[in-house]
Amino acid sequence: MNILQPARTEEDTEYFLVYVTTDDAGAGFQFPCDATGIPDLAGRPVAQANYEACCRGAVHGRRVEFVGLLEHVQYRRIPAEGRCTCGRLVVLEGFTNTCDCGRDYDSSGQELAPREQWGEETGESLSDILRL
Repeated sequence: MNILQPARTEEDTEYFLVYVTTDDAGAGFQFPCDATGIPDLAGRPVAQANYEACCRGAVHGRRVEFVGLLEHVQYRRIPAEGRCTCGRLVVLEGFTNTCDCGRDYDSSGQELAPREQWGEETGESLSDILRL
Protein backbone atom coordinates (compact mmCIF):
# COMPACT_ATOMS: atom_id res chain seq x y z
CA MET A 1 0.00 0.00 0.00
CA ASN A 2 1.12 3.49 -0.81
CA ILE A 3 0.06 6.01 1.87
CA LEU A 4 -1.37 9.06 0.10
CA GLN A 5 -2.40 11.03 3.19
CA PRO A 6 -1.05 10.18 6.65
CA ALA A 7 -3.38 10.24 9.64
CA ARG A 8 -3.58 13.59 11.35
CA THR A 9 -5.38 15.42 14.11
CA GLU A 10 -7.42 18.53 13.39
CA GLU A 11 -8.37 21.11 15.95
CA ASP A 12 -11.66 23.00 15.84
CA THR A 13 -12.15 26.00 18.10
CA GLU A 14 -15.55 27.53 18.77
CA TYR A 15 -16.40 30.53 20.94
CA PHE A 16 -19.55 31.28 22.91
CA LEU A 17 -20.87 34.18 24.96
CA VAL A 18 -22.16 32.65 28.21
CA TYR A 19 -24.97 33.99 30.40
CA VAL A 20 -26.40 32.24 33.49
CA THR A 21 -29.64 32.82 35.33
CA THR A 22 -29.08 34.25 38.80
CA ASP A 23 -31.68 31.99 40.44
CA ASP A 24 -30.46 28.71 38.90
CA ALA A 25 -26.73 28.32 38.24
CA GLY A 26 -27.42 25.32 36.01
CA ALA A 27 -29.52 27.30 33.55
CA GLY A 28 -28.55 29.93 31.07
CA PHE A 29 -27.64 30.73 27.50
CA GLN A 30 -24.68 30.29 25.18
CA PHE A 31 -24.45 32.23 21.94
CA PRO A 32 -21.96 31.41 19.18
CA CYS A 33 -19.50 34.21 18.49
CA ASP A 34 -16.05 34.90 17.10
CA ALA A 35 -12.84 35.03 19.16
CA THR A 36 -13.45 38.70 19.99
CA GLY A 37 -16.97 38.09 21.32
CA ILE A 38 -18.98 39.36 18.35
CA PRO A 39 -22.08 37.13 18.20
CA ASP A 40 -22.95 35.18 15.06
CA LEU A 41 -26.73 34.90 15.18
CA ALA A 42 -27.61 35.47 11.52
CA GLY A 43 -30.71 33.53 10.53
CA ARG A 44 -31.55 32.71 14.16
CA PRO A 45 -34.27 35.15 15.19
CA VAL A 46 -35.07 33.42 18.51
CA ALA A 47 -31.38 33.33 19.47
CA GLN A 48 -31.09 37.01 18.49
CA ALA A 49 -34.06 37.90 20.71
CA ASN A 50 -32.66 35.89 23.63
CA TYR A 51 -29.23 37.49 23.18
CA GLU A 52 -30.73 40.99 23.23
CA ALA A 53 -32.71 40.09 26.36
CA CYS A 54 -29.55 38.74 28.01
CA CYS A 55 -27.76 42.00 27.22
CA ARG A 56 -30.60 43.82 29.03
CA GLY A 57 -30.15 41.50 32.04
CA ALA A 58 -33.37 39.48 31.99
CA VAL A 59 -34.99 36.80 29.82
CA HIS A 60 -38.71 36.06 30.31
CA GLY A 61 -38.59 37.72 33.72
CA ARG A 62 -35.52 35.83 34.94
CA ARG A 63 -32.35 37.79 35.71
CA VAL A 64 -29.22 36.72 33.86
CA GLU A 65 -25.56 37.60 34.31
CA PHE A 66 -22.80 37.58 31.74
CA VAL A 67 -20.20 34.97 32.70
CA GLY A 68 -17.73 35.52 29.89
CA LEU A 69 -16.36 34.25 26.62
CA LEU A 70 -16.02 30.46 26.47
CA GLU A 71 -13.44 28.87 24.19
CA HIS A 72 -14.34 25.29 23.26
CA VAL A 73 -11.61 23.25 21.55
CA GLN A 74 -12.32 19.88 19.94
CA TYR A 75 -9.81 17.51 18.42
CA ARG A 76 -10.69 14.92 15.82
CA ARG A 77 -8.60 12.29 14.14
CA ILE A 78 -8.60 12.24 10.36
CA PRO A 79 -7.67 8.71 9.24
CA ALA A 80 -4.88 7.95 6.80
CA GLU A 81 -5.69 7.19 3.18
CA GLY A 82 -3.73 4.81 1.03
CA ARG A 83 -3.77 3.24 -2.39
CA CYS A 84 -4.18 -0.53 -2.40
CA THR A 85 -1.94 -2.59 -4.66
CA CYS A 86 -5.03 -2.99 -6.90
CA GLY A 87 -5.17 0.80 -7.31
CA ARG A 88 -8.27 1.53 -5.20
CA LEU A 89 -8.37 4.12 -2.42
CA VAL A 90 -8.66 2.71 1.13
CA VAL A 91 -9.45 4.87 4.17
CA LEU A 92 -7.52 3.44 7.14
CA GLU A 93 -10.02 4.30 9.85
CA GLY A 94 -10.33 1.05 11.78
CA PHE A 95 -8.36 -1.83 13.23
CA THR A 96 -8.94 -3.80 10.02
CA ASN A 97 -9.57 -1.97 6.74
CA THR A 98 -10.73 -3.97 3.73
CA CYS A 99 -10.32 -2.86 0.14
CA ASP A 100 -13.09 -3.65 -2.34
CA CYS A 101 -10.69 -6.17 -3.90
CA GLY A 102 -10.63 -8.16 -0.64
CA ARG A 103 -7.19 -7.24 0.70
CA ASP A 104 -7.08 -6.28 4.38
CA TYR A 105 -4.86 -3.60 5.91
CA ASP A 106 -4.21 -2.46 9.47
CA SER A 107 -4.56 1.20 10.45
CA SER A 108 -0.98 1.97 9.40
CA GLY A 109 -1.42 0.49 5.91
CA GLN A 110 0.37 -2.81 6.52
CA GLU A 111 -1.23 -5.56 4.43
CA LEU A 112 -2.58 -8.39 6.56
CA ALA A 113 -2.42 -12.09 5.82
CA PRO A 114 -5.39 -13.60 3.99
CA ARG A 115 -8.37 -14.13 6.30
CA GLU A 116 -8.25 -17.89 5.93
CA GLN A 117 -4.91 -17.75 7.80
CA TRP A 118 -6.21 -15.62 10.66
CA GLY A 119 -6.18 -17.36 14.03
CA GLU A 120 -3.77 -20.16 13.08
CA GLU A 121 -1.42 -19.27 15.95
CA THR A 122 -4.20 -18.82 18.52
CA GLY A 123 -6.71 -21.46 17.46
CA GLU A 124 -9.40 -18.84 16.84
CA SER A 125 -11.84 -19.21 13.99
CA LEU A 126 -12.59 -16.42 11.54
CA SER A 127 -15.98 -15.89 13.20
CA ASP A 128 -14.21 -15.54 16.59
CA ILE A 129 -11.96 -12.87 15.15
CA LEU A 130 -14.65 -10.97 13.27
CA ARG A 131 -17.30 -11.54 15.99
CA LEU A 132 -19.84 -12.73 13.44
